[in-house]
Amino acid sequence: MPKQEDIRHSILIVSGSEQFEATVRRALKGFLMVDTRKSAAMARRSVLEHYYDMIVINAPLPDETGEQFARDLTEQCRASVLLVVPLEVCQDAQSRMADDGILVIPKPLSREQLDTAIRFLTSIQNRIRRLEMQITATEEKMEEMRIVNKAKFYLVDGGRRSPADWETGDGSWDFPQTDGGNDLGRLVKRGGFLCAELLGLPADRTRRPSFWTA
Repeated sequence: MPKQEDIRHSILIVSGSEQFEATVRRALKGFLMVDTRKSAAMARRSVLEHYYDMIVINAPLPDETGEQFARDLTEQCRASVLLVVPLEVCQDAQSRMADDGILVIPKPLSREQLDTAIRFLTSIQNRIRRLEMQITATEEKMEEMRIVNKAKFYLVDGGRRSPADWETGDGSWDFPQTDGGNDLGRLVKRGGFLCAELLGLPADRTRRPSFWTA
């Protein structure tokens, strides 16, 4: 059984052989989304319409060898690709596919070999997902820092720029700024936005900076 974080991965099997498809499906038992296409042409259309984390190709396919299709996939999507080829051509195929990041294994398939290949490819996808989450979190943090810095300049400026009314909502984030011991203002987080509030001003003059975007 796959680990809990693995079952979310979507997998496409491309094979003209029903026996091969059945063998791979048994190895993929527990995964939530497994599709099958009989030819490279059908699989190409499916890749355009759906997102897949892993694609297993049983070469040769009814309409092409499968090697060029595997290469095309590495350029068109971020799926991990497993190419299964006859034993007598496996070594040459591994040499040709190595620079494209395509995993090549021979057939007839052994269950142990197939399980190892699937675990290897799913681990790659798990790492990619974690890296994407880290990148997204970093980008959000950098954007928040950019907004904070702009708000700090606005507070130091004393609110002399042309302002617009700022959003209201729950929650706040105070960030005191002082000028000769007097608080100029604070940052207030309301409704998912960071807003600059000038202290000591009437309520109708509490504004956000003009550079703010919704």
